[in-house]
Amino acid sequence: MAEKITDPELFLTFGYLPRLSEANLDWLDCDWDCDGGRAETESWWVSRGVETLRNTITSELASIDGNALHVLPLSAGLDSSTILMGLLEHLPSSQLVLATFGVPGMWDFEIPQLMAKKFGLRHVLFNLLDEKWDLSQLARTAELLEHPASVYQSHVHRTMVEHFGRDCVFWSGFMGDIADKEYAAPPPTDRVSALKLYFDLHKPCKYRGVEYWERIFTYILTETPWDRLQHSRFDLERQYVNSVGQVFKVRPVVIVPGFQYVAPFTSREWVGYSTSVPYQLHYHRHLLRRIVCDAYTQLADMPSLHTYGMPLKSSRQRVFVGKILSKMNARLNRRNVYHVHPRTNYIDWGEALCRKGPLQETVHTTLEALGQRGLIRKQDIAGWWTDHLEQRTNNKLLLMNLSSLELLMQAGKIATC
Repeated sequence: MAEKITDPELFLTFGYLPRLSEANLDWLDCDWDCDGGRAETESWWVSRGVETLRNTITSELASIDGNALHVLPLSAGLDSSTILMGLLEHLPSSQLVLATFGVPGMWDFEIPQLMAKKFGLRHVLFNLLDEKWDLSQLARTAELLEHPASVYQSHVHRTMVEHFGRDCVFWSGFMGDIADKEYAAPPPTDRVSALKLYFDLHKPCKYRGVEYWERIFTYILTETPWDRLQHSRFDLERQYVNSVGQVFKVRPVVIVPGFQYVAPFTSREWVGYSTSVPYQLHYHRHLLRRIVCDAYTQLADMPSLHTYGMPLKSSRQRVFVGKILSKMNARLNRRNVYHVHPRTNYIDWGEALCRKGPLQETVHTTLEALGQRGLIRKQDIAGWWTDHLEQRTNNKLLLMNLSSLELLMQAGKIATC
C-alpha cells in the first residue's frame, strides 16, 4: 500500500478531497451491457444525438409541475446553451429565467447577455467584482457542502440559487462533457499514462517538491479501485474523471443541496448514447457542437467559449485560429495583472488577490488563521502570499486552496490530521 497522504495534503493538491475508496461508475444511470449500436458515419451519430437530446429534455420536463419557474445558470459554454434551446422549445418565456455570474469582459459573462437579448428572456447578472466575500457567509457555505471542495466557487453558486429561492427548478449542465476529451491521440490504455494525462489536463497544485509529487502520484495510483472502473465505454482517464473528479470536485460546487435540480446530461438515455459514440468524435466537443447546430439553427451563429469566441458552427480550422489568437492575447497581456482574459472562469482569482478589496482581506484573514494551526509553517504561507502580491510567482491556486482548507477545517469538514 502506498504511503498515507493526509486529507489536508490531498485538498491542497487538488482543490477538493478525492474519496478514492468510494470511486465507482455505478452512480451513472446507464445500461452498461448495451453497446448502443455502431455506425460508420458521423452524420448517423449526429441524427441520433439530435433525437436523443430532444427526448431527454422532453422527458425531464414531463416530471415537473407545468407552472414551475425554471432557472438556468447560463455561461458561454455548450452545455447550458444546449439546455436553453431545448427549454425554449417547450416553455413560454415567462417561465424561464437566465442567471449568469462572472466579470465584465469574460466570454462567460458577455455571451449569455447576447443570448438573453436574442431570445428576449429575463436575465439576472451576478458581477463577481461586486461580491463582498463575506467571511461568515463563506463559513456557512463550507458547513453546507456535502463534500470538501472549493468554498469560493461553491459560494458563488449558492448565492445565485438563494437569490431565486427553493420554489424554482434549476437546470444544470453538469456532466455535459461525460465522454468528451481534450486530446486527439488514442486514449491511454494503462493506468500510469491515464493518471498522468488526468494530471496534465486538470493541473493539480504542485505546492511541494518532486519527492512529494511522486509520493502523491503513487498514492492515487495505488489507492484508486480500478477494478470498479472497468467499463469499455470510457478510456481509463475518463473513468477517473467521472468516478472521482466529477463526483467530488464538480458536483458539490454546481449542485447546491436543498434545491431542486435537473441535470439532463446525467439521464439514462443521454448517458447511454454519448458513451456509445466513437471516441474520435468527442475531441474538443466536435460531436455535440454538430448536434446542437443541427437541432437548433438559431444557436449556430452565436459565439461560444468552446469555439474561442467564434460562431458555434465554425469549422475546426477556424476554431484552431481562434485558439491561437486566444493564446497570443494571453501571452501579450501576461505581465498585466489587471488584464482579464475572456476565457477566464468565475473570476481571475490571481488578479483579485493582488487588489486591495474584500477578497484579498478575506483570504489573508483565513491564511493567518491557518498559520496558527501549525499544520503548515507560517513562514511558508507568508512567503507564498508575498511572492504572489509582488508578482514573483503566480500562487493563486495554492492560496485559494489554503483559504478553502481553513474554512473547511473550521466547519469540521476536513480533519487536521
